[in-house]
Amino acid sequence: MKSNNKGFSLIELIICITILALFSTLVVVGLGYMDLANSKKCVSKIDSGLMTLKSRNMADSKRTYLHIYRYTDGNYYLTYTEADNYTDASHFTPDGSGEQIANRKLTISYNGTEIGVNDCVHIGINKKDGSFDEEPHHETMSTISVTGTSTQTLKLVTATGKYFKE
Repeated sequence: MKSNNKGFSLIELIICITILALFSTLVVVGLGYMDLANSKKCVSKIDSGLMTLKSRNMADSKRTYLHIYRYTDGNYYLTYTEADNYTDASHFTPDGSGEQIANRKLTISYNGTEIGVNDCVHIGINKKDGSFDEEPHHETMSTISVTGTSTQTLKLVTATGKYFKE
């Protein structure tokens, strides 16, 4: 008898389908972790921005303000301006020229309110005591939340100028 080995056996087909299913599952799980990493990365960029803000306020004669905003492209940006007071800083107009910290898949909220398109959060540091300058808010603790597949939170203690990740 002649042996004809020109095709796949049923066992080989089942093994191939199992390997493809396993690979597909790993890809879906990996994409979920990428979104998680994006929200953590965004909070780290905001954290770094707050450190830069403190450094600039110690070095410059004018006060420096940090602006977190969402531009018309749906992405979130972070930038700095110098101003004499909070009122002058609040006239900042989002222009898309800052550092991109998040794409449109993530949502950034400040004290529970989502930052919408062309909305902007202004954060300053008082030179005399290092506390956060958020004149219209006056909360004892402000919260910046970044939401993707998970939520990462940054708490700002207004009176002391300290902040921490949760």
